[in-house]
Amino acid sequence: MKVRLQAATGCLSPETEKNGEIDGYLHGETSQGDTGGYRCLSDSDQVRALTHAPIIYFYPPVNVSLESATEILRHSLSEALVIFYPLAGRLHWIGGGRLVLECNALGALLIAVESDATIDDFGDFVPTQEIRALIPSVDYDKPIHELPLLLVQVTKFSCAGISLGLGTSHIMTDGLSASQFISEWAKIARGEQPNSSPFLDRSILLAPEHLSAPVFDHPEYSPQPLLIGKQDHMEERKRESATLTLKLSKDQVEKLKDKANKDRSASNNKRPYTRYEAVAGHIWRSACKASQHERQQPTTLSIIADARNRMEPPLPPRYFGNATFREDVTQFRNFHTVGCAKGAFYGNPNLEITSWARLPIYGADFGWGEEIYMGPGAIGYDGKVFVFPGQGLDGSFLVALRLQVRHIDAFQKFFNEDICSQEPLSINPSL
Repeated sequence: MKVRLQAATGCLSPETEKNGEIDGYLHGETSQGDTGGYRCLSDSDQVRALTHAPIIYFYPPVNVSLESATEILRHSLSEALVIFYPLAGRLHWIGGGRLVLECNALGALLIAVESDATIDDFGDFVPTQEIRALIPSVDYDKPIHELPLLLVQVTKFSCAGISLGLGTSHIMTDGLSASQFISEWAKIARGEQPNSSPFLDRSILLAPEHLSAPVFDHPEYSPQPLLIGKQDHMEERKRESATLTLKLSKDQVEKLKDKANKDRSASNNKRPYTRYEAVAGHIWRSACKASQHERQQPTTLSIIADARNRMEPPLPPRYFGNATFREDVTQFRNFHTVGCAKGAFYGNPNLEITSWARLPIYGADFGWGEEIYMGPGAIGYDGKVFVFPGQGLDGSFLVALRLQVRHIDAFQKFFNEDICSQEPLSINPSL
C-alpha cells in the first residue's frame, strides 16, 4: 500500500496549542486490491462516539531526526494499512442514524512537527490542553465522509525526545483493537513480521432481525441519577473541571484489594474482587465523599466491559472492532466534551471508568526504543476516569481523571488517606 507525503514543519510550545505555522500535512493515500467497497459496521460500532480517541506516547531523547522518524512511520504505516485496511477508509451515513464503512483507501492523516519545547515541560504528562495539542484534531462540523479514521502526529522536541500522538476513530476501534493495531504497526517499523491477520468481519456482531425481549432489567442503560433536588444536569455540566493523574504503588493496590475482600471469601460463594475492581471502588468512594453527597443520593459507577470472551461462543481471536458495551446511543454522540450542553453526561454525582489494566499498551517501539510514558491524550468531561498499569508493569496503577475543580483537593485527600485507614473498603460507597 502506497503513502504519498508532503513535508511538514512547525513550532509547538507547551504553553499554547499549536501556535506554530505548519507548512503542510502528511497524508497517507493508499491503493489496494480487492479490499474496497462498502462494509457493514456492527451494532456495537454504531453506538460509539463520532470522535477520535486521543492517545499519547513520549520517547526519551534519541539520535533520530524528525525526517527519519517521519519516513519510518510513513513506510511502516503504509504496510500496516494493508493489513488493517478499514482504517484507511471513510464513514458514510446511510439513514436511520446508522453508518457504513467505505473501504476507499483515502488513507490516514500524518503530521510532523518540530517543537522548541522539551519533554520536561510536560511534567507528569497530565492530559491537559498542552498534551492535547500534540495530537491531530479535525473539524467535526465537516461531513463525516471527509474525516480520516486515523490521525497521527510525530513531534520532535528540542531535547531530542519524541512524542507520538494518535487519534483513532471510536466507531472503528475499542481499546484492545487500537492496541492491536499499534503493536503490529510498531513491529513493521522495527522490521519484524506482523502476527496473524486481524479478524475484520464485523457482521458477526450484527443484531438479528427479530430481537428477543430482555429477560432482566438493564439499569446500565437507564438515565444517570441526578443530584437530589435537581431536574437536570445542566448546572453540573457548567461547572469548571480539571484533569489530574494519581499513582498507586503495587503495595497500595494490594492494600485496597485486601480491604475490599476482608469479609468476602469463596466460602460464601463470592469471588474475590480483582485489583482493578478494588481500585475502581476506591475511586468511586473518594469521589462521593469529596462531593459531600447526601446519604440518600443515588450514584452510579459505569464500567466499560469487554465482551470478547463473555459471549457464547466467544468472538474470534484478534477480532478488530468494538466489542465493549455501555455507550451513548443518542444523536449527540460528538458532544462528550467539557462545556457542551448535549450528549450523555456521566459526571457528578456519577463516574465512568475505562480500564486499560489488561491491555497491551506498552512496548510501542518504532525503532527508536520504548516509550517512557503512554496514556490518554485528553479527558473529555467531568467524571471520566482512566485506570492503567504503571510504566514497567511493576504492579502499580495510574489513575487519570477529570473532576470539578471544587472537589479536586478533597478527592486527593480521601484518595490518599483512605488507603491507610483500617475501615473496610465497600465497593458500594457508604458515606
